[in-house]
Amino acid sequence: MTPSSEVTFTKNGFVIGIKRLLPISLFLVPFGIGFGVAALEKGFSAFEAIFMSAAVFSGAAQFAVLEIWHTSGILSIIIITLTVSIRMILYGTALAQWLNQLPFKYRFLCVFNLSDANFAEGFLSLNKKNERDLAFLFGGGFMLWFAWVIGTIIGVLLGNIIGDPSTYGLHVLMPCFFTALVMKNWDRKSIKIKVLAPFLLAIVITIATKGILTQGWNMIFAAIAAGGLAGLLHGK
Repeated sequence: MTPSSEVTFTKNGFVIGIKRLLPISLFLVPFGIGFGVAALEKGFSAFEAIFMSAAVFSGAAQFAVLEIWHTSGILSIIIITLTVSIRMILYGTALAQWLNQLPFKYRFLCVFNLSDANFAEGFLSLNKKNERDLAFLFGGGFMLWFAWVIGTIIGVLLGNIIGDPSTYGLHVLMPCFFTALVMKNWDRKSIKIKVLAPFLLAIVITIATKGILTQGWNMIFAAIAAGGLAGLLHGK
């Protein structure tokens, strides 16, 4: 077996994934607490809130759905969830060349709890470090999922005591994590206009449409526009 081309799925890889994502997963707990508190305020039972976090595991989609849960039909809820989570299609496509070498049951484990953080870490490891034990995707995702569910449980049980988690300013930690990850692995010698242009376009559109589009939709629109420009510039 040649590590550069074939993949594995081992217990050791699972443990490595847990260790790598443990620090960032700790910061998911406050967000889970916030969701638990918000879900109760919207009329969810404790069981329903915890079950949603365990089964869906998509913080952005869950918060978005809370706003329309009692006022919209199932089709609207499905559309909102798909829209917020559509980036997962790109994540899966980026990982497909490795994931498709695994049996279906292992592929399912890798993608069920796939999220921004373990995708970013996993994709860089596959490309930069030439690692081929895909169990680290599952391990990292499991750690993030566990922290999210634990946070939700704390939120529904002790939310009134803890108060609003946003007052602690922890919402800035996730953007800082991704910024540090990108800058650490950025090849500054290969910076070209066609690489920077989509980033700049996304920034301009996000800021310009902030007061025009509903909160969150400005970023979705910016991401679609930037992705389209990137495709045109790279001839794909």
